[in-house]
Amino acid sequence: MTVRSARAGIGEGEMSQAACAPSRRAVLAAGVAFAGLAGRAARAADAYPTRPIRLVVPFAPGGAVDIVGRLAAHYLSEELGQQVYVENKSGAGGSLGTDMVVRAQPDGYTLLLHTVSSAVINALTYTNLPYDPRKDLVPITEIAASQTLIVINAQVPAATLPQFVDLARKNPGRYKFASTGVGSSVHLGGQLFATREGLDMVHVPYRGEGDAIKDLVAGETQMETGVASAFLPFIRAGKLRALCVNGSKRLAVLPDVPTAAEAGLADFELPNWYALYAPRGISGDITQRIYRATAKVLQVPELRARLEEFALDGIGSSPAEMAAYLDAQFAFWTPVVAASGVRLTR
Repeated sequence: MTVRSARAGIGEGEMSQAACAPSRRAVLAAGVAFAGLAGRAARAADAYPTRPIRLVVPFAPGGAVDIVGRLAAHYLSEELGQQVYVENKSGAGGSLGTDMVVRAQPDGYTLLLHTVSSAVINALTYTNLPYDPRKDLVPITEIAASQTLIVINAQVPAATLPQFVDLARKNPGRYKFASTGVGSSVHLGGQLFATREGLDMVHVPYRGEGDAIKDLVAGETQMETGVASAFLPFIRAGKLRALCVNGSKRLAVLPDVPTAAEAGLADFELPNWYALYAPRGISGDITQRIYRATAKVLQVPELRARLEEFALDGIGSSPAEMAAYLDAQFAFWTPVVAASGVRLTR
């Protein structure tokens, strides 16, 4: 027996469609509600920020990442009209702090200062990250970049990179290179150098930059790669010797130190970088607000001078440019990590 609507002429299928179809009033109400939500979101973006902003630095205080974070926080506080404060959350190569930001609300009030280690190398070395670095975070802008150096203890009897390579070749297993931990960019950079030059060197990992440099200065290890800012005081004090800049140009603060290519090591460019990221889901308007504010403060002469003191270049790239650069960094580091055989768990 076919059940029909009390309204003549409406069959079963038509009745089902009519019952499911929203009324004009419901459609209008939904449209008004959506417009209201969109309007509130736009007003929130226009008003942003209305309270302090947390900038998570996923490494311990005192290193180059921390320096960049605190400089950025200071000048962004002035530009945004709200305090930007640094919260250090170190551990597991920067992945603990990164995970904390991934889990935060995507409202622009929790940001991450990413580096090549936390953004790229962790994704390639850790087997059990609880997040996807390329999907769960949104690039905002690269704040600064730092050239890296190959440095040796000043007591090592080598004045140039070729001399050190010759010395290490003649003494297999004698010379040690320090790093800030297994799987770090410092470790992989040192290993890449040793592999490229066919050197038998011993890797000595430390828990952080400070400890690694302390033993390098003391002569417990003999070589390290790393950001120039970390080594500058010891180079100037005559305790470390810079053999080359791992980039395409010399540093203004170390004009006599050749590039790797000039020293005979071709295609050896290992820049470190410091970029702002936010949790996936942040609005495009807030992303642009943070990007524009960062680009603006990077034009302040005082900030540029402070960065130059630490051999850092202000960048201020757009979100799209930072995303493209991240892809290029993954393309570079993927075969390096694969060749190293490093696999880590948290």
